[in-house]
Amino acid sequence: MATVTRTPEEQLALALDRIDVAKANLAQRRQEELDARAKADQTRGLVAAAQRQWKNAEARYRVLAESAQLVGENVAQLEAAYALTKATHDAAEAEARHAEALHTLLGEALAAAEAALGANEAWVAEASSVVASIGTATEAVAGATTDQKGKRAATSLRSQQTGLTKRLGELGRGTELKDAIDKINKALRRAPDPAPLRAEEERLDAELAAARETVNKARVGPSPGDVDDAREEFEAAEKALVEVPEAQRRAESDLRAARESLDQAKSDVEVAVGELDVATRQFVERVDVTASTTGDAAIAAAVLKRDIPPGYQLRWTVEAGSLKTDVGRQVSIDTAGLPPGAYDVTVRIERI
Repeated sequence: MATVTRTPEEQLALALDRIDVAKANLAQRRQEELDARAKADQTRGLVAAAQRQWKNAEARYRVLAESAQLVGENVAQLEAAYALTKATHDAAEAEARHAEALHTLLGEALAAAEAALGANEAWVAEASSVVASIGTATEAVAGATTDQKGKRAATSLRSQQTGLTKRLGELGRGTELKDAIDKINKALRRAPDPAPLRAEEERLDAELAAARETVNKARVGPSPGDVDDAREEFEAAEKALVEVPEAQRRAESDLRAARESLDQAKSDVEVAVGELDVATRQFVERVDVTASTTGDAAIAAAVLKRDIPPGYQLRWTVEAGSLKTDVGRQVSIDTAGLPPGAYDVTVRIERI
């Protein structure tokens, strides 16, 4: 098995490449963890929001549905009352029309009977005159006739004249027509008066119009479309109430996965830093730290095994205190205010 041997410069370049990749991956994983955490926080709030939305939608749907039901029941009752009023109105109208027709018919019959009575009286008078003329002529003939045959004829004519005169007397009295007129007048008096019936019809007209207006006003309320919209909103809220916990579970699962990836990225950076430290030690033998003469600073200097390649530089970090500059083979550490103790001083090579 072949062994790959790299020069210190190659090891350094490779370590820096790996640490750049690891840091870029760490930055990406940090952002993903932030996004996953924000999404998880949002879904935690969504559960409570979905519950509120469901309660509000349920209350609105229930109120609209019950209101529509009450409106429907009220309208049905008012429609029944309206139908009863209309039936009463129609009956009154029919009764008024019947009374008017009856009065008209009886009036026409009375007028006809009275006209017939007048015509009968005129005819009887005329007929009586004719019969009287016949009687006069008969007596004249009888006085002039001497034979028995003529006398018998005159006697027969007198008998017929007497019968006609009697009948004309009966007709002249107009008993049948007067009885008919009397019956018609009695019927007229018994017949219902159309005037109060028409007044009642007009009163019912106004009552019917008021009843219709009441029905129309009662129809004002949630429409079937409003109720359907509220039901759809309620069903959607109910569905969301079921789905949101699952979304929260997925968000929490994604957050755990993002944190695991972040931990792995941090571990990868630590490994890459360790490789960089190994590569740095190919160039830096050790770090000497000496106190300054003033006592409030320390001098850290890198003792090199070999020169730092072109394009690279030394970067310093300290556990405590502060650096006046953090680049170079030697740096000054401000130790003012630090308690006595051991503190880490680290130097690594980086690309310029």
